[in-house]
Amino acid sequence: MKSFYETMLNQIRKHHLEQIIVAIAKYSPYILAIIYLMTLLYLFIISHELLLLTILKPFITFLFVTVLRKFINRPRPCIAFQIQPLIGHKQYQSFPSRHSASAFAIAFALFNVNFTLGLMTMILAFIVSLSRIFTGVHFISDVIASFIISFLIFII
Repeated sequence: MKSFYETMLNQIRKHHLEQIIVAIAKYSPYILAIIYLMTLLYLFIISHELLLLTILKPFITFLFVTVLRKFINRPRPCIAFQIQPLIGHKQYQSFPSRHSASAFAIAFALFNVNFTLGLMTMILAFIVSLSRIFTGVHFISDVIASFIISFLIFII
């Protein structure tokens, strides 16, 4: 696994993709948050019955993942493998990825509002998740667990 991260980060640096990857990692969560907030505002304005669920499920996911991370306290790949990540980050609480879990939870919630909106935000959630791996701050398993947790909370 260490060689995977070393090779990946070396290739990103070799091809001068750091700025692009870092920009994606930095701004894609904001784009998703803006879409989410605009959808909540729309649901509020039209007094839609889905407003409460659209707020609660991502919130529950965020809280659950936050607590779980504190208990597991897994080191990030950059710490575990002693590699230089593309972005600065705290050293532990890698599992599961809170960015990914929040992104997937929002996407799943927005599927209930509108299929096309849900699909667009799901693609964006995958971009957010991949950026967490490509920057060297999350393991692939962190992102997969985030998807599973978000999906399970969505179907409950």
